[in-house]
Amino acid sequence: MYTSESIVKQYEDILDYLPLNDDANGFEVVSRLKIEEEWDFLPDIYKQRILAVDKVVVEKYAGNFNYPLWKEYIAKIKARLDYE
Repeated sequence: MYTSESIVKQYEDILDYLPLNDDANGFEVVSRLKIEEEWDFLPDIYKQRILAVDKVVVEKYAGNFNYPLWKEYIAKIKARLDYE
C-alpha cells in the first residue's frame, strides 16, 4: 500500500504550495492521483483529511492551471467529492 501518514501529510502541504504558485504542487498532484487508486482501502481518517484538502483545492485553486495533469487531477477530486 502506497498511502501512509506521511503521504497524507505531504498531500496536505499542497495548500502551502498553491498560494505561492510553487511548482512543488506537481508532486502532490501526482501523489493524489496515486492515492485515488487505493481509495477503497484507506482508513477513514485519511479519507477525511484528503477530502478536506480536495475541497479547498476545488474551491480556491481549480482554475489556476490549465495543463493536462492538473485537469485530470481536478476532475478526479471533483468526482470523489461528489461521490462522497
